[in-house]
Amino acid sequence: MDFTRTAETDRQARRLLAILLLGGILSGLFVWYGITGPPDSASAQLPDESEFGPATDEYIGERVAATGTIVDTDPVRLEVEYGDESTTVVLEGYTAPAEVGSYELVTGTLRDESTIAVVGSEAREPWEATYMYAVSILAICWIVVRLGRGWRFDRDQFALVPRTQTRTQVATHQNASGASTRETNMSAHVTTNTNASPAASDGCDEGDTDG
Repeated sequence: MDFTRTAETDRQARRLLAILLLGGILSGLFVWYGITGPPDSASAQLPDESEFGPATDEYIGERVAATGTIVDTDPVRLEVEYGDESTTVVLEGYTAPAEVGSYELVTGTLRDESTIAVVGSEAREPWEATYMYAVSILAICWIVVRLGRGWRFDRDQFALVPRTQTRTQVATHQNASGASTRETNMSAHVTTNTNASPAASDGCDEGDTDG
């Protein structure tokens, strides 16, 4: 029986199980956070301009969220876009310093077809989302490149090994492990035979005495 191959297969199975377990935990955390985590600002679950814009009369009296550009300050007017169209709404009760050209996210109650009674507001820049995704992608690429330059996947061990560790070194390590396993098994076998020898010797002595 090849104990070395069996031990290596067991290690590979444990590694695969650990990878699947960690992947499942990570996916579960994403789902859990999406269900129970705090919303991304007050507008997370409110209808936005893409929903109430084409049919404002259906949302009058409801809480909404709108993202757009301030085009006037007296009164404060916000231009929002939905699809290929755009409209301007008056921000009633807007208390933040208003600047023409400022990109804002506001939440409030839709009073009529062109008025929102503001409850909260948040200044934003149009490039924020692009910046966030671009930085994330660059970070992932950097990690992948660094990992690829320093490590490689060894199919025999089913594990990541340093690139400085050649296949010859890996084979030597496996042979050394196999030799150690064989020595251990031989030692156990010798010990078993040694323990059995006195009993066999006693049997022989008894036979000689009877003769």
